Amino acid sequence: MNRFFLLFLSLVSIISTYGQTSYDIVHELQNTLLTYNVWPYSRGSYKLYNVTVDYKAPVITMVFSGEYKENGIHRLTHTVIVDVLKSTFSDNSYFSSYNARLEIFSQSGIEVRDTQADYPVYGRNSEKNETKLPQTYYLPCSSNAISSRLVNAFKNLQALAKEDNIKRTTPNILDDAELAVQKISFIAPDNSGKLKANQTGCIKVEIKNTNSNNALEIACIVNEKNKSELFSYDQYTTLDKISGYETGIINIPIKASESVDNSTYQFDVKISYKGRTIKNETLSITTDNPKKQRTIVSGAGGTSRNKTVRMRKMSSNTYLVSCKVNGLPLDFIFDTGASSVTLSRKQAQFMLRNGYLSKSDIVGASTYQTASGDISTGMVIRLKKIEISGLVLNNVEATIINSDSAPLLLGQSALSRLGKIQIDYRNSTLTIIR
Repeated sequence: MNRFFLLFLSLVSIISTYGQTSYDIVHELQNTLLTYNVWPYSRGSYKLYNVTVDYKAPVITMVFSGEYKENGIHRLTHTVIVDVLKSTFSDNSYFSSYNARLEIFSQSGIEVRDTQADYPVYGRNSEKNETKLPQTYYLPCSSNAISSRLVNAFKNLQALAKEDNIKRTTPNILDDAELAVQKISFIAPDNSGKLKANQTGCIKVEIKNTNSNNALEIACIVNEKNKSELFSYDQYTTLDKISGYETGIINIPIKASESVDNSTYQFDVKISYKGRTIKNETLSITTDNPKKQRTIVSGAGGTSRNKTVRMRKMSSNTYLVSCKVNGLPLDFIFDTGASSVTLSRKQAQFMLRNGYLSKSDIVGASTYQTASGDISTGMVIRLKKIEISGLVLNNVEATIINSDSAPLLLGQSALSRLGKIQIDYRNSTLTIIR
């Protein structure tokens, strides 16, 4: 039950930080550090009495002020400066509170500075400054729930920094151009206008410099609107220079996965120069996946309402069915023996972070039996909508399995509501008889 409680805290923490501004996240981060006495000297006789957090994107500065007893009372100020865009954040262990900690790794280094000042008990005020630049930094925490909460705060700041294209550059005296975005388009590899599954196309941006000055560091930020994770592309791309009166081109390769639907996906394309947006446009990309063509079964009286769904056979003699869960495309293992729809902990956390699930969807806890026979506790949620080959199921109960590697199963909580089904394992099809 303790494991379920920690999982619940982690998921709720993700929900509470999603959609916040950087000011909200920094304020919550500061309160968490101070309330739970989180700083490198939180053990023993060390006591934290003040924390200040200053965020000037993408750099965050944390200043811890505390005291400790050793032949008198001493004050210590500990300063940490880190670039959130150049760092990764993690906690030590998911379920163990032993040695729970926030771990920060930065390829560019993290500045850590200690300033120790003695009280005038010894007849003097002395300061000892020590500065070091490690790549890895640790903050011990009293529990894993606290370390997970801190990790989520830093990751949300990082996401905001990426989304807002926060990048500090040194101004150049010649960098004072006027730019006009002439065209934003998608180029298919076969010039068909459609991006096929497993193929790589290109988002092309044409920008005209309309005066004689140089334009330096032009940025293009691309984000898919429904965040399906069915495409691979660089969200942030820069063009170093466009000379006076010339046209610059930014090319962003984009690859569709094998799971894309025959559909149209929307992408926000933003062009930024000198910290301001000069163009923000929605680009539509139509995809083509022959494996997902919808089949209509015809009967004696003409076209019937039966639906035939193509399944994908895996090497382990299991079959995958493509669905949409609250608008998110997912591939589920077809499992008539499973009592309910199941999601892994990792998939549930992704859905919570990106708005496909909310706090109100959490129903409670339940127990389930693993393949090894062990009884474990999971979280029951309610999925507002599951779409299977155009058929819509509303308010379907599902279970979050307490494992990152748990498979996504399409079980009886959804299958029983489809009505009568016929399975053709030879042709890898599932027919829903309506």
